[in-house]
Amino acid sequence: MTTAKPKEEERIPFEAFLEKSPPSVQREIRGLGTGTPYYSNTDGTIRYLATPDINTFCKSDKCNGERLFSLDATIQLKPGTAKLVFLEYVCKNCTKTMRAIALWVRVAEDLTNGTAYKFGEYPPFGPSTPARVISLIGPQKDLYLAGRRAESQGMGIGAFAYYRRVIEGQKDRIFDEIIRVCNRLSTDPAVVEDLTNAKNETQFSKAVWTLPQASG
Repeated sequence: MTTAKPKEEERIPFEAFLEKSPPSVQREIRGLGTGTPYYSNTDGTIRYLATPDINTFCKSDKCNGERLFSLDATIQLKPGTAKLVFLEYVCKNCTKTMRAIALWVRVAEDLTNGTAYKFGEYPPFGPSTPARVISLIGPQKDLYLAGRRAESQGMGIGAFAYYRRVIEGQKDRIFDEIIRVCNRLSTDPAVVEDLTNAKNETQFSKAVWTLPQASG
């Protein structure tokens, strides 16, 4: 039984794989190998793993945004031979923030294309979260970040479970803010009383349903 060769359109650039693929994903890569191949008496034909710059979030005070990260490494590849690699990227702007990526790679016989599997990376894969959001959610930070990671990896149900726990954990703070605004606006005391009663419910969903429904 022979394995069909991947079509060119099925391959993605190595740079795109490093930037956008979540952990536990295997893809066919275009441009996995780079440099001039040479022959070694002990290892046969050898090429090098490509080390493209990647665009990712840098959390340093100097950057605090998307920046280019570079990799200073020379990793040999042999055609058809799998290899475990650990890449340590560093921000080119502040030269302090690091992104570590653990991979399994195998370059094809053409010494250019190949296959890559991402074991994981640190900081964890996913969109960056503004510091303002982190300060707002306070003690639910870890639950919120876990939900963001689940969402970015296509695990919608898992993300929903985390987000629900965040909302329920923030229930009192949410109602306190609404009540504070109502008091500043001299809202009908009956509305404030309803909001206070809703706040005293133990679950957020029950708290919402205890509020009077808007008419019209």
